Amino acid sequence: MKKLFLILLFTLLPFTIFAGPFGLKMGMTLEDIELVCEEEPEFYKDDIYYIKPVKKHPLFEKYVIFVDNEKGLYSIIALSKEDRSRTVIDNTYTEIRVSISKTYGSSEKVDVGISLKDKKYSSIGTCFYCEKWEKELKDDLSCILLYETRYSYSVYDTYGLVLQYDFTNKSAVEESQDEVF
Repeated sequence: MKKLFLILLFTLLPFTIFAGPFGLKMGMTLEDIELVCEEEPEFYKDDIYYIKPVKKHPLFEKYVIFVDNEKGLYSIIALSKEDRSRTVIDNTYTEIRVSISKTYGSSEKVDVGISLKDKKYSSIGTCFYCEKWEKELKDDLSCILLYETRYSYSVYDTYGLVLQYDFTNKSAVEESQDEVF
């Protein structure tokens, strides 16, 4: 019994001590990720999977990860619950921004006064606010983005938040993908 406990302890310990956002860390394989999720990652397309992490935030309801076969986990996106009230989302945006700043330091505002009307982005709508963290990040992160958006894909508009964590291996994944051209 002690031997089984020690094996489990040393197998799971690296994922709990050194885990970054939502219990995930750079380079994790799908098998590693499954250990810190409620169920097996659900394949969407290419490197994209939907997950239900055990360690989640109550304001977010959908989690998307990007996992390269060779370099492992390189990006995480968390999507908040949608709300018809922009005021509610504005307040939530501020709450999340303050929480992230406690962990990763101050952010910089990104000018996003851009309406995403291009057909490629028609389901996204308009991005209102965006904060970016890039300096002195820990957990092998290269960038954190938090933005508020309006979704315009239904009869009425809804508002939500998108929180994106990019790991330092993301640029290597993009370079290897670009090499085919």
